[in-house]
Amino acid sequence: LLEKKIVDHNVGSVFIEPVSGKENHRYKMVHDFVYNPNSKKYCRDENDGHVPVKQKNSLGLLTLVEAERVTMAEDLASARDMINVIRPALESVGFTVLSTKLASPGYQNTVVIFVLSEGYVLARTFVESKYVAFDIHLWSNTHKTEEIKAALLNAVGSSESSAYSIIAGGMYGHPNWRNDERNRGPKLKDPCSTSLDAPKRKNIPMPETVVGAVIDESTHLLSDKDDVLTVTICGTKRSPCYSHDAISSHNSVKHAVPIHTCGSIVGGVEFLRDSAKRMYECELEVISMLQSLVSTQRRKIDSLVIDPRSSFAMAQVVHKVLSKAKNRKKFFTSDLLVLAPMLDTTETWRRILLDKFRTLYLQEPVFRTEVLFNSTTATMELGAFRSGDARFMDHVIEVASKIEKRTGLVSDIRNFEGGVLRFQPDFEPTHFFLHEDYEHQSAFSQWTLQKPVGYQTLLQLKTRGSNQNRELSSEKVNAMLEGAIERLNIKTEAGPMLFSDMADGCVAAAIFSWGSVVVLWDGKYHLDVNLFTYDDNANFVDEFKAAMTQSTPWVKLDERDFMPRGYNRVVNFKSDLEETLDDPIWAPIRNRA
Repeated sequence: LLEKKIVDHNVGSVFIEPVSGKENHRYKMVHDFVYNPNSKKYCRDENDGHVPVKQKNSLGLLTLVEAERVTMAEDLASARDMINVIRPALESVGFTVLSTKLASPGYQNTVVIFVLSEGYVLARTFVESKYVAFDIHLWSNTHKTEEIKAALLNAVGSSESSAYSIIAGGMYGHPNWRNDERNRGPKLKDPCSTSLDAPKRKNIPMPETVVGAVIDESTHLLSDKDDVLTVTICGTKRSPCYSHDAISSHNSVKHAVPIHTCGSIVGGVEFLRDSAKRMYECELEVISMLQSLVSTQRRKIDSLVIDPRSSFAMAQVVHKVLSKAKNRKKFFTSDLLVLAPMLDTTETWRRILLDKFRTLYLQEPVFRTEVLFNSTTATMELGAFRSGDARFMDHVIEVASKIEKRTGLVSDIRNFEGGVLRFQPDFEPTHFFLHEDYEHQSAFSQWTLQKPVGYQTLLQLKTRGSNQNRELSSEKVNAMLEGAIERLNIKTEAGPMLFSDMADGCVAAAIFSWGSVVVLWDGKYHLDVNLFTYDDNANFVDEFKAAMTQSTPWVKLDERDFMPRGYNRVVNFKSDLEETLDDPIWAPIRNRA
């Protein structure tokens, strides 16, 4: 992730500098980075292949498509022409057209409703504007939404489009509901037992000789020094210390000293009665060795390495020594490098020890990182801490690349954690970025060119209670729509129309001179009311909902979505633009009145 090639998208930037030259390194703005993959993949559930006997739910998808710059506008002038163009497109992608209803309610447009076995499509044309608005509501074959959208856009010759989808109700009892269950959602093919680390490792230990190569290359993290003084915390005197062997032979290391586990704590002292005494004696011994080294070399220690064979008890002693500020100041430089290679990634105390350094050296620049190096059979981890290097992230990535080339291992950088940001008293910014420094022309062009032509609302209603008298039916749903039209004195151009021969539910629709409404009942307890008006009138939506449910007060509003319809990448309602007499405040200054 960190090593992906940067792509220039030609987006203007005021604050962030271009990534070029030595000073403008790509991670300059990064303070922390964490990559924490799940130990398991998103995987197939053991019951995924099971087909339920009874349909438990029914989901649908309403997709609103704005087809712009339509080349077939003249061929869509009449409702019959629309049917001749759109119906073959629907059938070409496998949908079954059961019925079509049409109306020409004025406003220089024509409306046609195509009722399908799998859903319905409402098409509304604006011939002079070369624009067609599609409402596609599917309760079956929802996975074909992109196919039906592409077919419709191709049929009307649209060269520019946008779409918006809402999860809505479906319909129970459709013959294809089992296939819909299978096709719904992501296709997960991997079993839950498959780990992300494929192919599966055989848990063969990483050869300790590899540690030497990793440490040798990691010493380049002190690239600004060529006379490094380093200390390696090793295991017992009788055990090898590959970390010390590797770092002592590095060109930039002037002097390297191993500190072996104190004899008084070999084998662990946690449960011994005199454990405190033994640890204190070891602490004094380590301090004495560090004092002698610093005095002899007449300089402080630049690097500390925790060898994989070092013990937990010895690490406790080292932390005890370094936790005292006077010891850190006396023995170690302010720009310290600590390396902790791990062959056993379950030894979490090594990570904790590194994080302790991050809390001891508080002020920026301070970083701690964990890098995994993987082969097909084994893995090792390199933990590193660095203070005083603002470009540590760049240097770690460079070193990881060198280790890959030298050893054939694959690196996996898991995290970077920074220290406490430096407080800057009486901070004075070096730059002030004004409004005119930013590019607003494209947004302003979209604002001025967009043409909202309507107000669309989706009301999702649901029955409450289980009383038999509160059950819905196709006839009752149609009566609800008829009642709303009658109570509000709405004159219809077509409808109310009832379609109830596709499954357990029904579709009821009506077209007015100033809009349309399509009601979908799922066959049980869910209603979708798709209401379109040419004028922005949220109050009318409330009135329509109240009028429709007047005789069925147990039908309550569950969700409400509303959005503008129009062309030229419309995102604002008509009322938004009408209420704004002047240019918006964010518009380029040269365009303001």
